[in-house]
Amino acid sequence: MEILDLLKGIFSDAKRLKDIALPPEINNMQKLHASIKSQIEQIEKSGLSNQTDQAKMRIGMLRATLHSHYKHLRQGGEVNPKEIYKVHPAFIQMKNEYPSLHQRLSSLEKILLSCTFGYQMPDGSIKPPQLDWSDGELKNIESQALHQTARLWYDNDKGRYFC
Repeated sequence: MEILDLLKGIFSDAKRLKDIALPPEINNMQKLHASIKSQIEQIEKSGLSNQTDQAKMRIGMLRATLHSHYKHLRQGGEVNPKEIYKVHPAFIQMKNEYPSLHQRLSSLEKILLSCTFGYQMPDGSIKPPQLDWSDGELKNIESQALHQTARLWYDNDKGRYFC
């Protein structure tokens, strides 16, 4: 734990941070994060009247990518998650921006697909993924959820999902 505390101190010192190379896992996550953000902006700017099947599939693929990113943010990285990555300023920034990305994409899903993303519970309610869930809470939600995973559920037919 002493090393973790030391690294937290280093990451919080802006002068020292410039001299520390960004870990590849965080660098890769930053690139993915920027790509997700850019794609959401492109869809928002293209106008919401573009409801072709291709546009709908793009939204579905973007949701799958954002959910993968969510899992990496929960774990502390992509390939080799580490607790220390969770205190890196770049990681913290991505984690802080995730709710906004999720909300913006959720709005597009509502408008273009009439869908809601999350874990469908036995009572039909849908719980959107939350970064502040503990591992135990997430396991409990997944064990109760239909298909034990989060999906993009149709609003008019809760038993069916888009992806």
